[in-house]
Amino acid sequence: MALSFDFSPKNGPNSHSQIVKKFCDGFHVDSAIELARIIRERMAAKGYVPGDLLEMYKRHCESRDVKLRETDSSLLAKFCHIAENGNVPKRLRSFIYETLDIGEKELAEALAQHELRKKMSAALGRDQAAECFLENLPLILKHKDFVMKYREFASLQFSNVGFSYCWFGGRYICLGELLNYYKYCFGVAHHGCPHCSGDVYNYWCCGSMLSGTHSISGTCISCGNKVHNAIDYRETSAGLVPAPREILMRDKRCFGAPKTTLSYILPATHVPCEFVDENPWDIFSLVALLKSL
Repeated sequence: MALSFDFSPKNGPNSHSQIVKKFCDGFHVDSAIELARIIRERMAAKGYVPGDLLEMYKRHCESRDVKLRETDSSLLAKFCHIAENGNVPKRLRSFIYETLDIGEKELAEALAQHELRKKMSAALGRDQAAECFLENLPLILKHKDFVMKYREFASLQFSNVGFSYCWFGGRYICLGELLNYYKYCFGVAHHGCPHCSGDVYNYWCCGSMLSGTHSISGTCISCGNKVHNAIDYRETSAGLVPAPREILMRDKRCFGAPKTTLSYILPATHVPCEFVDENPWDIFSLVALLKSL
């Protein structure tokens, strides 16, 4: 079990998660684009530009003896912003809606479309592969030797498995490398689950090597709950007690750390012909295969 200073990625970038992220970014859920469209249509129908709204708002405030607390340029920027993304500040809502004749019906329809887009963005933003990996981790651990034997399986990567450290950077960890950590009890918090006292297998670490602050995410293979910063307990005659500091440092702080990365080389053996599928291997086809085994 040799230690090495390996900073290079094992299987290239995680293209799937990047594609999903770019697709979801196109929704711009934080912007009420439905309301913005209505505002622009009403402004065009009335022949208004943001400067007109500014002058009308100033007269509106004067008639009500309300003192403006912002400069003209700041207010003009706000009206341009409103027409662009539909985010209307609370204090301007009554003025905008009354001036542009936007009623409750239009607002309700815009809100309904906004909520629908939020749900669609949330659904598209889910990384199905990462969820499948966590849900089937006990099955993968049961067949870890089989998974680590073949390159197509061992090279699989997920968007939530890896490490990120200040000053040292980070990377995703391929499945074979992760199972190799577990093989030598790196990243395993024994009896660390606060729900059922099951073993927690960590899959993501981040923090600073200098300050010592860190955050570690893992999953309990007994109850399936996600656990953050699980404490490693060992069985003694007095019952379960926290593991010695050196074991905690090895199993928690050093999992995936650049200074203690276990040397791991992807296997050269490819999947036998009888297992070969027409499509490239992914976590879903791997889980189906392991269940058949």
